[in-house]
Amino acid sequence: MLHGPPADVPRIASTLTNCFTDVSHWCAAKRLQLNASKTEVLWFGSAVNLSKMSPSESVVCTCSTAVDSTTVVRNLGVMFDAELSMREHVSRVAQVFFFHLRRLRPCALD
Repeated sequence: MLHGPPADVPRIASTLTNCFTDVSHWCAAKRLQLNASKTEVLWFGSAVNLSKMSPSESVVCTCSTAVDSTTVVRNLGVMFDAELSMREHVSRVAQVFFFHLRRLRPCALD
């Protein structure tokens, strides 16, 4: 994990690009392939600092593919957003809960 002020975003993006290249080479050596289309990049920070970043600065390259940053990523079933507020995760959990609750309701009426 890299960190720094918004002014360091180009340096951090360059370091991440080098890291993706190293991972891709390691995968190739093990006869594996990095799926760049499923790779996501999420920049964490306060709303003020995230607004200081230009969209072109936040792009990270993986070998031949440019990966745009996203606002929400999922890791092991948990939804993380850029401000670590967990709004998206709570919303999804509530949505699934109410879906299953509605599915159980007709059974309870029998």
